[in-house]
Amino acid sequence: MASCTVALYGCGSSSDAQRPDVEENAILSRTSRDTYTCRVERPHTLYEPTQNGMRGPSLAVTSASAAFLAHIDNPFPYPEPVDDPQMFVAPIGLDGALGTRTVPDDRNANAWGAPSLTKYGDGLAVAWFDESTLRVAALDANGAVAKGPVPVPETPIQDPYGTRPQLVEGADGSLAVVYASQAALGAGDTELRIVMLDDGLAPKAPSRAIAEMPGGYAFHFNVVATQTGYALVRTGKNGERFDVHFETLDAAGNAAGTPQLITREGPGSKPFGFFETPMLGLLPVAGGFLTSWVEYFDRSTVVRVARLDESGALKESPVLLSNSEDAVDVVEPQLLRFGAAAALLTARGSHIFECGGCVPDHRIELVLVDPETLDPLSDVVSVEHAAISPEFRASGGLLGRDAVVVGAKILSAHLQQYHTTANVGSATFACDPR
Repeated sequence: MASCTVALYGCGSSSDAQRPDVEENAILSRTSRDTYTCRVERPHTLYEPTQNGMRGPSLAVTSASAAFLAHIDNPFPYPEPVDDPQMFVAPIGLDGALGTRTVPDDRNANAWGAPSLTKYGDGLAVAWFDESTLRVAALDANGAVAKGPVPVPETPIQDPYGTRPQLVEGADGSLAVVYASQAALGAGDTELRIVMLDDGLAPKAPSRAIAEMPGGYAFHFNVVATQTGYALVRTGKNGERFDVHFETLDAAGNAAGTPQLITREGPGSKPFGFFETPMLGLLPVAGGFLTSWVEYFDRSTVVRVARLDESGALKESPVLLSNSEDAVDVVEPQLLRFGAAAALLTARGSHIFECGGCVPDHRIELVLVDPETLDPLSDVVSVEHAAISPEFRASGGLLGRDAVVVGAKILSAHLQQYHTTANVGSATFACDPR
């Protein structure tokens, strides 16, 4: 076998030794331990109305194990909505049934943005953009408005990308709001900022910048709560690609620890498969974290997974989820805790080389992995798109996903994305120990 140097990434077979998108030890190339049997319990369910845009819904589960969905309605036809776009929250069952909608604010929501929903106390908290203002509301356990909505200070936000803000409930019950903004910077540069809210949704202190992104590029980021504060992964500009960084914050949202560079081979800045929502996976596990990201190549896209210690440093070289396949994209990696396992959800579809009315065809895939070894603990199961009618939009990719664990089930909410329009959908997976 030809020799090669193992640096950030290990080597594949001799014929693929110089290819960073092929590895002998890719997770899905390993034999599954078959610790769990996973299945699609409920196939893809579609909801009306058809909407403009490519921004997906958000899910959260209350302390009473009730799942809720948040989304911004922006009805078709393109490019102008029929009605004013509004952000709503509704209970959602594992059977796909939506309950009564709550509209926290009757002002128009940003039609091209996306809300963020999280558990908060016994209820929920939700954040969304209203034009250039970021608003936050607290909801009770039934989804009714309990406090707010209130504007996050230092507006306007000025985020032309419609980046999803992120709400995270801390271990001390505080609410962290992380968002991207161009308001404070010149020349189109973007900041990633954080503000901590008290139980009345008032800022505990002025917001602060976590990082800057030059050149007007969008931040990709993910934030999770830890026992001592918060951890986040985010992108940083690196030529025509993005670095992936890890940082820790204390309970007040201030920098803590030493920032870590996870990889310099993160997402490309201008991928052809532009329908997907940029995602960085981050999951606290025993002894550290799991993280995941997407890497773009000329004819394919792959997902890579890494184990980090408690400081965010790599425990070993990151590994591919699966080896690159010609003209196939694997995107939107999301990590969830599922008992002692980690659930990894992705979207797999055809690589789009040119787009003139193009339509994605992604399906959602799920596999359970061992957080210590990254060995697969189940087979891969997948949900395909659903045809609306025999003659109209009988295709479309399942993208813009958010997923949550509800008992022994995994609930996904997503878009069935066509070209510039989509329908919200959902599906339910079940995984049982063997």
